[in-house]
Amino acid sequence: MLSGNQNACHLIEAMIELDPKQLDILNLGLNQQACHFIISKDTPLHAIDPEWFANREVIYYLWENPDVQQGNLNRDQWWNLSLKPSDAAVQLLKRFPENIYWCFLCANTHPEAFAMLKQNMDKVSWTYLSINPLAISMIEKQLKDNPSTISWEVLCANTKAIHLIENNLNNMQSNLSSLEWHMLSSNPRAMHLLEKHPHLIDHLIWANESIFEYDYEQIKLRFYKTFGTELIQKLWHPSNMEKGKGWKVDDDHE
Repeated sequence: MLSGNQNACHLIEAMIELDPKQLDILNLGLNQQACHFIISKDTPLHAIDPEWFANREVIYYLWENPDVQQGNLNRDQWWNLSLKPSDAAVQLLKRFPENIYWCFLCANTHPEAFAMLKQNMDKVSWTYLSINPLAISMIEKQLKDNPSTISWEVLCANTKAIHLIENNLNNMQSNLSSLEWHMLSSNPRAMHLLEKHPHLIDHLIWANESIFEYDYEQIKLRFYKTFGTELIQKLWHPSNMEKGKGWKVDDDHE
């Protein structure tokens, strides 16, 4: 959790000096405020985790990389870029449209990516588009014109498709189990449907953010029972006072 906390750069910096193995490199690369600890414009492309392309700061770093300027990314990096809804990712895709993975672009929720998609309808994958909340009007039309192309399994995970799912439920009262409850269980907008049919809830309910609340007291307790005390001692050591000028800590706080 620390590695992905955008307000904990000073703690992350201290942890890098204290015990960098405690940090999660994947989440550190996704952290917009802390990715500079492990990436720069000179970082070789093979060292870039494709998942980091969800972080616009990583892509900004890569803009000055000669290999990126020539479009020399690998397949995994291009398909991750096609999926990521960030300004920087979309700009790279516009620059190298021949490398776009159109099926993944169909699930991209960036408005400019969706505009590119509407200009290339011949490349649309309705299966992937079924999960895109920006495409709900297109999906509604397609359900009337060619319903067999829409994936109900994927659509059940679309947060903007609840009205379509409810209509489908009303038309299938004698056969509720044929609806894709597997994906619906992960949809945070579908809690009222899941509560009505608890016997159909799937294990993907654990991926549904609507069922969780953070226990901040327990998080705090765990922090101090593990590395918290040692980390704070390291952080506030007199040798670090000069670094503390940029930490926005109230000098009058006791």
